[in-house]
Amino acid sequence: MKLLLLCLLFGAVVALTTAAPAEPEPNNGDDLNVEDPDMQGMEKPESVDEPEMSEGMEKPESVDEPEMSEAENVDSAERAKRSVCCRSGSWCTYRGRRYILITSAQIWAVANRHCQNLGGTLAVIHSSTKNTFLRNFAQRRSIWIGFSDAQYNNYWFWANGERTRYTRWCRGQPNNYRGIQNCAYLNYSSNCWDDVYCTYRYPYICERK
Repeated sequence: MKLLLLCLLFGAVVALTTAAPAEPEPNNGDDLNVEDPDMQGMEKPESVDEPEMSEGMEKPESVDEPEMSEAENVDSAERAKRSVCCRSGSWCTYRGRRYILITSAQIWAVANRHCQNLGGTLAVIHSSTKNTFLRNFAQRRSIWIGFSDAQYNNYWFWANGERTRYTRWCRGQPNNYRGIQNCAYLNYSSNCWDDVYCTYRYPYICERK
């Protein structure tokens, strides 16, 4: 009888053990980096954001290129405009100043007075860049410049009253031949200055604001 009861109890225990679901093992946190869906969700935006960032970086370049081309076109148009106005009888703007070439040869005093009537003086030169500009503007002509020592011999002043540290005298000049060469001109062929008689006649360039 006891043997029969033991068999029945054993069978009941086996049946209960098979039917009951296994208890989940406690999670110790070691699997969070792999199993946690939130972590997987953090990786997805990165794979999506990378192409968006690259596209965003490229778009300004594709938009800016036409603007640069337009700026270059404006510069080209401005250069063309200057080349048209930089001729005899027309005012030309160079570095914030305006210039005009007068091809009618005059003595220095008459030339400077004409420039004063136009609101300026004979051209003033304080740099080699300015000298080159005026020489090119003169169109293969030697011209008066606004440099003179007529008031005080050997004290050269510009027509606007300024003195300068920059000069471009030809070799051996100014020699003040016979003591009365008091006006300077820009010799086109030699690309340098020479003092001559103020009663000589040359074309000239006027300068004003």
